[in-house]
Amino acid sequence: MNSVNNIAESFGTLYHPKSALVFYETAGTDTNMYVEHFDMDSNGTPVNAHPLTVKEANVLAKALQTDEEKSKAFLKPKGILPTNILHINPSEKGTVLWYTKAQQRQLYFVNGLGIPNGVAQV
Repeated sequence: MNSVNNIAESFGTLYHPKSALVFYETAGTDTNMYVEHFDMDSNGTPVNAHPLTVKEANVLAKALQTDEEKSKAFLKPKGILPTNILHINPSEKGTVLWYTKAQQRQLYFVNGLGIPNGVAQV
């Protein structure tokens, strides 16, 4: 007896096709481009082909810009910062400046500096 196990729920988030863009370009050296937008039916088949509207292009541009900003700004706090955090720069090459209480630490220096290794309050 053959039985089918539905394992779709084990895959996590399931995405369904909503729309598709097809880019057309003329041949030759002086090329022109045309973009066609397709909606998708419940089976994921392209339907309702029409030229990409300005409104649809703006929605797409906003979605792409948001994802780019999220990937660059990786130091965004989600709540109140601890009191030892002095500054956060949430850019692509972000930085954090924080304060720690002075503590006794072993310090090592290269010979060329003429500073002996030792313990200091830092």
